[in-house]
Amino acid sequence: MHNHNSKFAVQNAGRPLRSPQRIAQAVAACRVAEDARLPDGLAADDHARTTVRSLLQAASNDDTGQTWRSLSDVLPALAEASPTAFLYDVHSDLDRASPLLAGMFQDRTQGFDGFFASSAHTGLLWALGPLLVARLILDACRALARLHRELTQAAFSNRPLESLANILVGWILQTSAPLARRKEVLKAICGDTPDVGWSLLLELWPEERRIATPPVRPRFRDWFPDTQRIRASEQYDFVRHVVGLAVELAANCPDRYSELASVWTPLPARRA
Repeated sequence: MHNHNSKFAVQNAGRPLRSPQRIAQAVAACRVAEDARLPDGLAADDHARTTVRSLLQAASNDDTGQTWRSLSDVLPALAEASPTAFLYDVHSDLDRASPLLAGMFQDRTQGFDGFFASSAHTGLLWALGPLLVARLILDACRALARLHRELTQAAFSNRPLESLANILVGWILQTSAPLARRKEVLKAICGDTPDVGWSLLLELWPEERRIATPPVRPRFRDWFPDTQRIRASEQYDFVRHVVGLAVELAANCPDRYSELASVWTPLPARRA
């Protein structure tokens, strides 16, 4: 935790913050202030948790989906403020027969009002991306996988599947979660949503000139790894894990063997 974040939270307590973005930032700063007491005597993190739950509950209660879309640009700050509350409400929405969050993924011709139609989903993906610490990464990645399953017929330049692949990519470190945890997450996605898992494995398949986009860095939390370098031995282990899972999924759907044949290349020799 950084002292200037606690100061930001305490100094702004009780002040009129008219900008939605600034309000969300103040809430996030309150959360990392942890046990700091605000003028009303309550702990800063209690304020953050209550505020996030209240906003997201209002979004969940709006069956038009407009409230979720209106919160798009502040979702990253809200997720940082109370990640467990944020993930709970995301998964609760995805449990619905017709998730409201799917409505955030609209192209320009399907739009509701031009602005939200073209950009609302970006805020949601940016909110989920930084939740990559070991204790959160499984729920965050499962949310992205479930979102992708809802949108299999849609085409966007910024997709949940791409966010997943950028998080779990095996040749550069995009999360502070250790290798074993990342392998567990990948296996869980393949088990929970095999079709999404298959698409993800193909995205992670080793090939030259692969590009990975880093997730948005949290503003108030030290969640990003100190280094993005991965040892060659870990890269090798991750590639073998990807290949093993692909072979397992192909066994249940023989048509997938032709897809494997089109991307198959010899594995590199193991190095220390």
